[in-house]
Amino acid sequence: MVLMGFEGQYIQFAKTYDPSAEIDRLSGPVFIILPGLDPSLRDLTTGILEMATYHGALEAFIDVQGSAELGLVNHALSAAIRKLVLDYLILIAQLETQFLSNPSFTLHALNVHTIPTRHIMSQLYTVAQAIITRSSLSDDDIDLDMDFEIQDILETLQDGDLSPGSRKKIVCKGGNVLGLITKRLELFSGDPAARATLISLLQDASRPYMRMLNDWLYHGTINDLYSEFLVKERKSIKREQVSEDYTDDYWEKRYTIRDNMPPQLQSVQQKILSAGKYLNVVRECRGIDISRSINNIPTTLDDSRLFDNINDAYVYANKSLLNLLFSTYALPARLHSMKHYFFLSQSDFLSHFLDLASPELRKPVDKVSYYLN
Repeated sequence: MVLMGFEGQYIQFAKTYDPSAEIDRLSGPVFIILPGLDPSLRDLTTGILEMATYHGALEAFIDVQGSAELGLVNHALSAAIRKLVLDYLILIAQLETQFLSNPSFTLHALNVHTIPTRHIMSQLYTVAQAIITRSSLSDDDIDLDMDFEIQDILETLQDGDLSPGSRKKIVCKGGNVLGLITKRLELFSGDPAARATLISLLQDASRPYMRMLNDWLYHGTINDLYSEFLVKERKSIKREQVSEDYTDDYWEKRYTIRDNMPPQLQSVQQKILSAGKYLNVVRECRGIDISRSINNIPTTLDDSRLFDNINDAYVYANKSLLNLLFSTYALPARLHSMKHYFFLSQSDFLSHFLDLASPELRKPVDKVSYYLN
């Protein structure tokens, strides 16, 4: 019963633990062992009870992180954790069968059987606690730029990065979640069991993020309902609102990069931004869709083809934009015209002419020499 999260006859919840309080449930139940148990058995029992704490906390984490506003990455992570928690429940059922059918099954045997699962549950618990901690920052940790425009503040609230009416909570989602798992993976690079668990979590959690990335790279579209993706589209920026330098100002403000992104993408963030942006430039200026449907593309962040995929998409978008400039808008011909009409094509003659004519050009108009045929 205790391993399923319930109190037993000799093991009960600590008085400080309140099962009805969300913060306590997310931290996991705290158990106390009633006096009278042999000290050696008490140590074994305490180790086994850690699993019960992990299980209770993970069940609460799955319930909380399953909320719609927390995003697709959190949903995928919760589903991945749920699968591993199910393996834990299967193990508990098997151990119960062993206990009921095998008279020689002891507490020592129970401890040995649970060590691998306890290690996995510990990794899941640590990741969950890191996400919860990141979602519970204090006022001092939230940096609000005083130069924000009203539209920036409204979009921040819509993104869910700062909860309206709450000065103490921000939402850990998207790239933040993937970053926390990645850091944990780097920390346990020498632990094969922990590494396997964390890689599995990263793969499952990154799939919705990679779908958004591939949509942007190959179609220039942002399918980001919960504001998780590294590229942010400001739909409030319209062509009509840009009074000067439309081309530069519009595209610079229309698509921007969010600060919180997976560490795997930090070195190529500008290529990612440019790839989708160039596709949109061609679409809006030429009126045609040059997006591509690509098969066999990376679906997780740990895929070895990730950077090749990004580079290929960037090169294709770059070539498409250059083709628009050189073919559709005849950029070379326009540059040649500018060169001719601004006398750049005859710069040597112009320099010589200015040198010879400079004495006359410096004179007032009424004193300039002129000749009539």
